[in-house]
Amino acid sequence: MTPANTSRQDGCVFCEIAAGNSPARFEHRVSDDGKLLNHPDLVAFHNRLDWARVMLLVVPRSHITQGEFWTGDVLNEAARLAVELGESLCPEGFRLISNFGRPAHQSQEHAHLHLVSGAGPASSPNGPLITQNGAVAVHRAYAAGVPLAVRFSHRGDATQKQLWTGDHFVQVGRSAIEYASEHTPEGFRLLSEFHSPAADFGGGGEPGLLLHGGGQLDLYM
Repeated sequence: MTPANTSRQDGCVFCEIAAGNSPARFEHRVSDDGKLLNHPDLVAFHNRLDWARVMLLVVPRSHITQGEFWTGDVLNEAARLAVELGESLCPEGFRLISNFGRPAHQSQEHAHLHLVSGAGPASSPNGPLITQNGAVAVHRAYAAGVPLAVRFSHRGDATQKQLWTGDHFVQVGRSAIEYASEHTPEGFRLLSEFHSPAADFGGGGEPGLLLHGGGQLDLYM
């Protein structure tokens, strides 16, 4: 059942899925006694695309934009749910991705976070510090073929899991949206890679939320 305070938009496929009016293969948290636990504000379901072994979408039940999602309080819960599902379903590692605007291949207005199995090589070290926004550090990053690459991190986080599951993650999201709105308003992508524990990366590896921006970005796969 859709919570009473959930807003919907006519014609939105994600609203229809979240409301149970359109079919999807859902993923749920499971309690210790095996009971499925529905989240009051979020749903997670398999993408109809099959570009990777696992492709999930973590979606707010309410119809909000990507910007509202990444600067609102539901982001912390969505981040925790995505990491929990990634660790459960993707022992080889995974990526968490949000696209903003057509140049970054955003195809649905309704806010969503992609969970995609597989992670690339270890990220290159941080480049020069650009600015410090309270506890959030903003460093230049390096990514081949990307016009703008920046990494955001929170002071005190030693791993990706600590960054994404900490109560302060929304601060990082807000900093990224603010920076992107000023420097790459035409389109951008936010992403993090979680490396497999089998590759000796504890907690998914070095912490960092990457911002890739520019007039046209390659597909996130």
